[in-house]
Amino acid sequence: MNSKVSLLSLFLVSCCSGLVMSQTPPPPIKSERKASIQQAKKLNESLLNIKNYTSLTNLVESWIANLPETTRESLQGEIFWEDLHRKDKLIMEGVYPKNISHHELTIVGGRAAWVLERMLGCELPPMTESSTSNEIANLRQVVGRKLQVLDQKINEREKGLWANWVKTLGAAERLKLAGDPKTSAYALIELAKDNDVQIRRTAASNLNTPLDVILQLTKDPDQQVQRLAKDNVLHARALNFRRQD
Repeated sequence: MNSKVSLLSLFLVSCCSGLVMSQTPPPPIKSERKASIQQAKKLNESLLNIKNYTSLTNLVESWIANLPETTRESLQGEIFWEDLHRKDKLIMEGVYPKNISHHELTIVGGRAAWVLERMLGCELPPMTESSTSNEIANLRQVVGRKLQVLDQKINEREKGLWANWVKTLGAAERLKLAGDPKTSAYALIELAKDNDVQIRRTAASNLNTPLDVILQLTKDPDQQVQRLAKDNVLHARALNFRRQD
């Protein structure tokens, strides 16, 4: 009888534990970013396969008007950026307007540059089949500056999403997260501000916590948080010194 009761108790505890864990929302960025990258790759394939200028224009205008922000970010920052290097030929039917003739739409790099120009709302240096390596490098610098602004915007949005997610967690989950070396730096930024001193202590010793956050924790009201943060700074410096060797 006792054994049956104990087995039943274990079963109920495991079920309840599973129920509690299932109520914890997953990190917001990973699934969203993965889905948007997959969608962006499919869209990029359709971009490269279109052979008619009118259809190409309609496709890009449709992206600008209708795509979710994360997918547009993936197209701009991760797909077209890579395509700027590529020189392989495409076949275009018909003649495209003179106002975009400085981008050769019969090559991948030229088409990628033209789409970036439309989606970023700027005018880029020429990108044609005869473009020199210096001209391509110049183009990459211009696009790079535009994408840096985009990256800052993405980072701020992701930081906000992680912060909101951390706030939905219970104390035990936040403590576990603060001690996990794989925890996102954005989550650790929020955990380092936690009212629970034990969570701040754990975040202070996590090697994935950003250095600027660790430096702030060296001034924490709790002396143990200060000590752990200082130890983390010393560890980071030692690690960096070994890498330089």
